[in-house]
Amino acid sequence: MMNQQEYINLIVMAFQSKETQTRRKAEEQLIQACQNDARSVEILCELSSQQNDLLLAEQAAITIITAVKKFIGNTSKTMFDSNLEPYAVEMRLHHVDLFVQMLTKQISDKIKVSIQQALQQLVYYDKCK
Repeated sequence: MMNQQEYINLIVMAFQSKETQTRRKAEEQLIQACQNDARSVEILCELSSQQNDLLLAEQAAITIITAVKKFIGNTSKTMFDSNLEPYAVEMRLHHVDLFVQMLTKQISDKIKVSIQQALQQLVYYDKCK
């Protein structure tokens, strides 16, 4: 389990590193962390709604979309790979709840759009189920 500072470090590396290799590695680690840590989306939501560093907030919001897509993608693969965790209903509901809460906060439009996209992914996924 990573703490908030570790998430910040990975986000900064994944989005702002000059080295392509470093960026890719950080992106992979970030998404891997999201898959393995139930609190990851909560931490990303906190980072997205903080006001001190708007660039970081936007990048955390983009990471949320990627994480949700990955959760959904992995769920369709779980039929073939028992090592992958399905995107549990409780977890999805929790994420929907977090995203709805986020949309009521004072956040930039750019971040709202990212959170809405993540929410739409979840709603669409649930309709398909």
